[in-house]
Amino acid sequence: MLLINGPDEARAAVRKLVKDGVEWVKTYPTGDAAAPDTNDHHTLCMTFEEMHGRRRHGSQPQLEGHRPLPANAGIKNALRAGYDTIEHGTFMDREALDLLLERNTPACRP
Repeated sequence: MLLINGPDEARAAVRKLVKDGVEWVKTYPTGDAAAPDTNDHHTLCMTFEEMHGRRRHGSQPQLEGHRPLPANAGIKNALRAGYDTIEHGTFMDREALDLLLERNTPACRP
């Protein structure tokens, strides 16, 4: 697990993982897993800039990723940052759904 603060650290973390041979990067932009002390899946744990910074490096075809995103604000940030999939999406509102469909982004509900 790598903790990041800011978009530069997000890019550096992904570069390190790619260098180490990682092909899948899982981020926790919202929710309990990223901030267990809050016990609130609406907590934003990554800024849009951090999410976008991670994604900017993660645009190579071999680097895939998924992210648990129950919170609506995190879903919208991820879609605007160009994330390739959305996992959970529990609290998605109409605007988030429209963004998801507009970008043809797969969503899964485990």
